[in-house]
Parts: sequence; C-alpha cells; structure tokens
Amino acid sequence: MHPLLAQERPDSTAVPSYPTLATSREVAVASAGAGALLGGFLIPIDVRDVPASGLDPAEIMLSVDRRIVGNQSLDAANASDWTRNTAFLLPVAMAAFTGPGDSRWHRMDRRALIYGEAFLLTMGLTTLGKAAFSRPRPFNYLADDERLDDDHYDPTAERAFVSMPSGHASSAWTGSGLAITEFLLYEPEASGWAKAGVGFVGGALGASTAALRVQAGQHFPTDVTVGSLLGLSSGIAVPLFHRGATPLPSARAWLQASGGMLLGSVTGVLLSGAFF
Repeated sequence: MHPLLAQERPDSTAVPSYPTLATSREVAVASAGAGALLGGFLIPIDVRDVPASGLDPAEIMLSVDRRIVGNQSLDAANASDWTRNTAFLLPVAMAAFTGPGDSRWHRMDRRALIYGEAFLLTMGLTTLGKAAFSRPRPFNYLADDERLDDDHYDPTAERAFVSMPSGHASSAWTGSGLAITEFLLYEPEASGWAKAGVGFVGGALGASTAALRVQAGQHFPTDVTVGSLLGLSSGIAVPLFHRGATPLPSARAWLQASGGMLLGSVTGVLLSGAFF
C-alpha cells in the first residue's frame, strides 16, 4: 500500500491525527465526485431558443427570483471571479497557521488530497445539477436591446442554460468550509475570537461571491443558495470524514465559528451591494 494511504494508529501525542486516509474511503469519495461529474457531462443541456423579447418572467416560480431579473454588471461578474479564487485558496493559506506549532503546513500532501476530494465532489454535484435542471440564467428573460453585448450574456450559448446551482458559490463555500473545519480540528484551544475570525473571513468570501453572481445577472438567489449549501456541506463533511482520532470540534467551537461566518456573510453581501 502506498504510504500516503496507509492507515495510521492513533497515538497519545498532541499531534492531531487529521487527516487519516484509507484506500477504500478515498476511492469511494473520489468515485462519487467523478461519477457525478461524468453524469453531468453525459446529460444533454436543454438549450432553448430565446425570442428577441426574452423569455417570459412569469415562468419563474419564486418572486425572490423574479425580482432580480434586470440585474447586469460585468464588474460584479469579474469581482466574483476574484472572491471565488480567494476562497478557493483560503484553506491553503490557512495551512500556514494551523497544525502543530513546530510543523506548519502539517501533512500538506495529505491535506491536498482532502482538498481535491472536496472540490471534486462539489464540482461533480454542481455539474450534474446544472445539466439536470438546465435552468436559464436571469439575463435570458431580458429583451435583446436590454441585454449587455458581451459573451457572458449570450442567450445562444450552452452556458446560458446552466444557472442552477451556482458553480461560483459552490466552489467558494467549499473553500470556506474546508478552511473553517480544518482550523477547528487543528486548533481546538484557539480563542473564541480566533474561531469567529476564521468563520468571518470564510463567510465574507462565500457570501460576497454568491451576492456578486446575483448582482451580475448570472444567477438567481435560489441558484446561489443551493450552490452555497452544497459547497459548504462538502467543505465541512470531507475533512470530518478524515479526522481519525482527532476529536470532533465542540458545540461551542462550532457556534463561535458559525457566529463569525454569519456576520461575515452579512458583511460580504452588504459590501457587494455597496460597491456594485
């Protein structure tokens, strides 16, 4: 067996056993992500003909989604790329500050595998959902003369019909979930302020990404909500599956991180609205 996948015996040292790897589990998680990704590629996307007047907004079921039809902003779309990419790199950056005090970047080879599994699972489920729903993006409900003349808003492109769920939101929240969960696993003795602070940064990046996608007219609120929940679930669950003998974070630790994440989310949404 490759040493990277060798099962470790818990010991009595203070060094966390996270992440503990096992061949069968890694194959199962990776296969689930890859299978969903393959399914998403195999399912044909329902590309519709959009009339010059745009699709009928009456077909949008929820009023919260109908209200954002008309949102368009290339600046917001570009900014969402930056916030998503920053959230994607957040767990890597946090690796410099988490782990045993004499060994920052602790087990980075193993942690990189965890990150890969989490993002693969998120990407697979997101791609599968996009193909299965084939939901038109919000700009398809605008008339030709109202729509921005840019490839991002081309109603004839296949990508114009993959609105649900938001890939930007799911990716950003996967990174945020990974960073927060690893911090709680590695730093159980950290102060409540530190746990809330990590949660704040993760929440701000994830929520601002989601909000910017709505402001850009690329996604409906329900798209980013589903994408956010999907990404956050993957970002939290995958590292917890690999915690080995490392104790689960306490309920108090989760509350502290969640409180920071909630405040960060509100801040991210408000800042996105203020600047875009």
